[in-house]
Amino acid sequence: RDAVMADTLRPYAGRGAVLIAGNGHVRRDIGVPRWLHADTAQVLSVGYLETDAPDTGFDAVVRVPTKDRDDPCKDAVMGKPMAR
Repeated sequence: RDAVMADTLRPYAGRGAVLIAGNGHVRRDIGVPRWLHADTAQVLSVGYLETDAPDTGFDAVVRVPTKDRDDPCKDAVMGKPMAR
C-alpha cells in the first residue's frame, strides 16, 4: 500500500502534495516516505501520537491526549475471525 501511495504522489511531488494517512503510513522508516526518493521529493513526516507512544520514524510529532478504548481483541476466539 505504501509503495502505491508513493507512486500516486510522485507526479505531484515537485509542486507540493500532502498525504493524510495513519501514522504507520507516514513514518519515514517504514511508510510512504521510504518509497519516495530524495531526488524526487522533499518529505516532512508528522505523526499525531498519544502522550505515551514512541516517536520513532517522524520528523515532527504532535502529542494528543490518550483515549481510553475497549480492547478490540477481547471477544476474539482462537481460530475464529473477529466480527467487524
